[in-house]
Parts: sequence; C-alpha cells; structure tokens
Amino acid sequence: MLVQVKPTDEIRELLRPMVSSEAQEMLMLAGEPPALRIHGTLERQGEEPLDPAELTSMAAQLFGEEAVAGLGGSTGLLRGIANIDGSAYGRAGENLRIMFTASRSGGEVSLAARMAAYRIVGPDQIGLPQAVLESADAPNGLLIFTGPTGSGKTSAAAAVLEHLNATKSLHICLMDDPMQFQLQPKLSIVQHKDLHIDMPDFVSGMRAAMAQDIDVIYLAEIRTLEELRMCLTIAQTGHLVITVMHANTALDAVQRIRRVFPDDDNGAGRRDLADALRCVTALRLLRRSSGQGRVAAYEVLIPDTEMREAIASGDALQDHAAKLPRGSQSFADSLSALLEFGAVTQDEVDRVQRELGC
Repeated sequence: MLVQVKPTDEIRELLRPMVSSEAQEMLMLAGEPPALRIHGTLERQGEEPLDPAELTSMAAQLFGEEAVAGLGGSTGLLRGIANIDGSAYGRAGENLRIMFTASRSGGEVSLAARMAAYRIVGPDQIGLPQAVLESADAPNGLLIFTGPTGSGKTSAAAAVLEHLNATKSLHICLMDDPMQFQLQPKLSIVQHKDLHIDMPDFVSGMRAAMAQDIDVIYLAEIRTLEELRMCLTIAQTGHLVITVMHANTALDAVQRIRRVFPDDDNGAGRRDLADALRCVTALRLLRRSSGQGRVAAYEVLIPDTEMREAIASGDALQDHAAKLPRGSQSFADSLSALLEFGAVTQDEVDRVQRELGC
C-alpha cells in the first residue's frame, strides 16, 4: 500500500544528483554506489559503496522501524510518496513528487527513488503524430498508449494531456498508483488522485470523478474487467478517457483488451470497445545517432468502420495488419522517416525491427 512519507535532510541531500540531472530514478543498493537512470541507461555515481546500516536507517526514517523490520518476511515491498519543496534544489515554485520503494536484496535493505515528471514535454518535442492530437481533440472516446516498459508511452500520454490542459478549458482528472507526472493547471482545472491515498480503488475514483463533472480521465493502466467496463461507459457517455498499457503493437493492445471480456457476455464488451475506441498509439524509443538522448518511433491505429466491425465480431485482427485504416501510421513508416532524417542509425532501426518481429 502507498503511504505518504517525509524524507529527512540526509535523504533530500542524497537525492540532489537525481533532481539536478532530471534522472528518472535513483537506485541505492548495499555495497554499491548510488546509480541514476538517465535516458534509460544506469550511471553509477562515484565509487563509494552505500553502507547497509545507512540504508536500513534511511528506510526506517521513511517508513518506520517496524515496517522495515518486516521487509522480506511479512512484507516484500514498502512504497511511499513524498512532496518536496523544489527550492532546496534551485527549483523554486516547484513541488517535487518522489516515490520511494524499499525491499531486501541479499538480506540487506535496498531503496529506490523515482521522481514524477514536473516539466511535461509538449507533443512537438516528442514528435507526436498529428493524428494522435486530432483524436485527443474529440470530446469523447478511448485513447490508448502502449508499448513495453520504458518505451515512452506514459510520456506520450502526458504530452497529450498537457496539450489539452494548455489549449482547452476542461476538468481533467489523473489517476495512478502513484502519479508519475504532474500537470500544472493552465486553461484547464486538474485533479491528481493517488491510489490508497485519494481513493481506495480506481473504480471508486472514476465514480467520484464523474460525480464532479469531469471532461477527461487519465487512468494509468486498466487492470480489471470492472475498470475496463467503467472506462468504456465513461468514453461512450461524452467523456475522453486516456490510458496506457503493456503491449508490443497497437493491434496487440486491442487484442489484449478483447481477451479481458468473458465468453458469456455475448460480444457486448467487444461491441462497446469497437464503439468507444478512437486511437491506439504504440511506441518504441531509439538512441539518437548523435548519442544524446532518445527519439520515439510511433505506430498509430485510427479504427475505421471495417476495423470496428472486426473488433466487435471477434475476427482475427492480424488479418488487417497489412492494410492499416486511413489516417493510421505503421512502425515501418516511422522508422524509415527517422532513418531518412538521420535521427537514428541503421543498427538502431534493425534492433527495433527485431523486437517487433518485422
């Protein structure tokens, strides 16, 4: 369960390199120096190893001695979220949200810290296809961002939400476990809801949001049939629902959702999905040819009438892979464009194509 924690000055100082470099994560393992994950790559910070007793002490300061004593026995993982004033790191006016986790490795306590994104990049900065933005500008429907872990799907969803926040007067509600990014209200009003802190479960959170006249709901991941049905109902009743999920391609994502529905619902779930689905965007990150950072390749599926009929009927979607609906974009086209512009190398394109099996 996620709890709120208050880092000590010692812990805040240890986090300084992560904040200053805007790393995604800091790993703290006994006998190893702290390591930062920057652009997907782990970088050790110096050579001095972390002392096991020091890590245990820091974990106890965050979660309490009793909770840490139960690690590895009654509890496998401790999770906490902290709100830290950014002025301590030269980022005045920013409220930094950092998630801490504690577990055991080799009998010793290990810690990890992950910072929720504060500065959300815009769609142009990540090369988001125009078709995705046009889908997001619709007043209702379901938008899905998919890909493996670390593919940039959450960043892409955040960019779309920031686009809506900056260009429209909407009521936006974000729900996660915990929130991985923050929207600073612009034209829109924004709510952030953390699981187990602001709501007991996602279905309750969505019901509460609907009672408060929400226009857009972001659900970090659909995990249960009840959550899926609630999302589809919301998307079909005049609201926009944005979510992320783990699947390799857009068609894989749709197929994975179809498998959630029970066999005894007579296809009602598939028909609701076909009706609500507006856009599926799959992503892969490639190392830039310059060696500085990464760039995204996109696959975009905009379902047409034929595709919706296939989704509703339960037909094999792979039969439609060779000819995507109008307005859609294949990974092959996106990779070719990146290669033509010199943004990536042929080796990187080959690597991603092998992962995709194409």
